[in-house]
Amino acid sequence: MHVDRQPEGDVLPEAVAAALIRDHFGLFALGGVYLVMALNSMPRRLLLEACGFERVPEARTWVYGPEDPFDGYVLDLTYIGVERWFEAIVRGQRPPKVRNRSELERELEDALQHWRDDAWLAESNLARAVAPLDLETAGERAEALRELVTGILASAASGVPSARKESYRALELRFIRQTGSDERTAGVMSISRATFYRLLKRGIEELADDVQRYLLDRAKETDNH
Repeated sequence: MHVDRQPEGDVLPEAVAAALIRDHFGLFALGGVYLVMALNSMPRRLLLEACGFERVPEARTWVYGPEDPFDGYVLDLTYIGVERWFEAIVRGQRPPKVRNRSELERELEDALQHWRDDAWLAESNLARAVAPLDLETAGERAEALRELVTGILASAASGVPSARKESYRALELRFIRQTGSDERTAGVMSISRATFYRLLKRGIEELADDVQRYLLDRAKETDNH
């Protein structure tokens, strides 16, 4: 997709975004990943950012010479879904974002570190990707993220024998129950601190698997309705 129209006057980015979506709705309805090349200007940046696109610095080109650089922007709807993305824009909200796998793991670890901080959790990319868009308060968005994570941990604990039980137990004791220092928590589990750290690392990776799977399944379900 190539964006070269210039919004004129004091036009709200959300209004221009709605026009862009209307013009290209059939293309956006396919879902997936989109790469857009646009002239580097503030109105175009506002337009694309209002649609949830993120600039890719490495994608800059100079098609028409050094005075007119084109920037690349990417929008990934794989884990969000077209319907949820569109609903956010209609509501005038920032579209949720789910980044690459390594960033998802980092965001999960950060969320666990801020487990009891409603304001922090509510503004995280992860909460915005997980929570229903009609939730109005920070506490509600934070609780939606907590419910997803604790539900995943509980499923592993109560289900059939699973290799994830110990790693998820380590996450629960360390971050959810906050049983104390790492040394004390390792003692509760009757393991060494080195083993405890390995379980935490593995637990984050496995939790990212489950959250990613949840988001993908939800996107497919909502877009197929």
